[in-house]
Amino acid sequence: MSSFPAFGTSYDARFDGKDYPVKGDPEGATVSLTKVNDRSIDEIRKRYGKIVEISHLTVSADGKTLTVKSENKVQGTTSTFTATKQ
Repeated sequence: MSSFPAFGTSYDARFDGKDYPVKGDPEGATVSLTKVNDRSIDEIRKRYGKIVEISHLTVSADGKTLTVKSENKVQGTTSTFTATKQ
């Protein structure tokens, strides 16, 4: 079970650390974004005001690889994935 549904949700947020609503999520989900540096962003997802997932997204120096490291606070798990631009 994912912290957020994979489909049907979206958000518009600024890199200011404030909570923004997740559209299409009926459970009061919010997301906040913070720019760490020129290539990294931290994303915090909440439900009912409680943190459910923390993700750190980093783009490689050449811009071809995105690495996402996530910690699911609900399930107590971590995951990492990479996406490569072709």
